[in-house]
Amino acid sequence: MISALLEFPFWRPLCTAVLLGLFLPVFGRHLVLGRCALLGLAIPQLTMTGIVAAFTAAALHWFPWHIIPDESTLALVGGLSTGVPALLIAGGLVVSRGKTEPWLIFGYLAFITSTNLLLAAGPVGETYLKDLLQGRLLLVSPLTLLVLILTLGIGVAISIVLRLRLLLVLTDPEFAGVAGVHVRRWKQAALLLDGTATGVAVAVAGPNVTFALLVLPALAAAPFAKSLSAHLLFSCTLGALGAAAGFLASVWTDLPSGDCVTGLLCLLFAGVTLGNALFQGRRMRTPAV
Repeated sequence: MISALLEFPFWRPLCTAVLLGLFLPVFGRHLVLGRCALLGLAIPQLTMTGIVAAFTAAALHWFPWHIIPDESTLALVGGLSTGVPALLIAGGLVVSRGKTEPWLIFGYLAFITSTNLLLAAGPVGETYLKDLLQGRLLLVSPLTLLVLILTLGIGVAISIVLRLRLLLVLTDPEFAGVAGVHVRRWKQAALLLDGTATGVAVAVAGPNVTFALLVLPALAAAPFAKSLSAHLLFSCTLGALGAAAGFLASVWTDLPSGDCVTGLLCLLFAGVTLGNALFQGRRMRTPAV
């Protein structure tokens, strides 16, 4: 049994799925608590557009891309070079102007259209990029996994160290402002952490899986969490279990791993939400003794 487990050919993508499911909800919780969850939809897609643009620039020899050893590393460069600044710009608009939902929806549609047009314009990295859009975790290279571990690990460590100030700014910015906290700077710091994690995650697992793991576990855990600490624990647990189960289901059924992970998280969110609604409805109908 142990030898069979050691010979399991999918350890690296399975570990990647669990790592994403365990750590991405930490950053997604910032978006949910800050009431800017739509950023979690728009920014992964913009990051994907940046990755496709990086492949196009490499094919046109605009930059010395030959120094980059493989496609996964090129995807990381494209993701980080667009995801971080884009999230800071979009987050700055949210902080300064309040509700910007129409622009975020416009951005999402513009980014996904740009991605499709760039892919249709030429066969540059066609197979790799289409697989990345589907979130095929089997593409993960050892270097990419190492970068993912370091980026998410450092980001989570910073989030834990600064959790009290970040949670205060995200959940009650008015009180934080009265207390003398520079709300805008702290929100930008949170967005910097989120943007870095998003850029790496999209380069590894694609935009759909990244958005699902960012937001759905945090939303699904909300009805059951009686404190912010419990919410974080439930979010990370649901994310890790959903990502692992989705990947194993894809291996069992021979279906795309990204779609299986996203689909399972959607089912998990729907089941938890509906179950909580039914439970609350029964409690309201039960007469007091």
